[in-house]
Amino acid sequence: MTVQEYIDKNLPFYHITPAKNRDSILKDGLHKGVKYDAVCVVRSDDFSVLYDIASSQLSDLNAENEKFIVIRLLPSKHDIKAIDVAPDNVTDSTSPL
Repeated sequence: MTVQEYIDKNLPFYHITPAKNRDSILKDGLHKGVKYDAVCVVRSDDFSVLYDIASSQLSDLNAENEKFIVIRLLPSKHDIKAIDVAPDNVTDSTSPL
């Protein structure tokens, strides 16, 4: 399925972030299109995928029992267009998601 088809079907994207970011996200929102900043999302809400991202890419090695939150983003609600979505060109196992 292409990104455009995914968006046309209004299927969700999921943003995982440390729970400590919750208050600033609620206050300021997520900012797409900010130079040198991006909102990284996946198209899966499978726990094993989210856990892999949290533990391998987001986890602070000095923080015990760090908590994460998952934010569900809908294209129609959050004005996500195909041009806003770019592939993750890294070798992480979650990059195709």
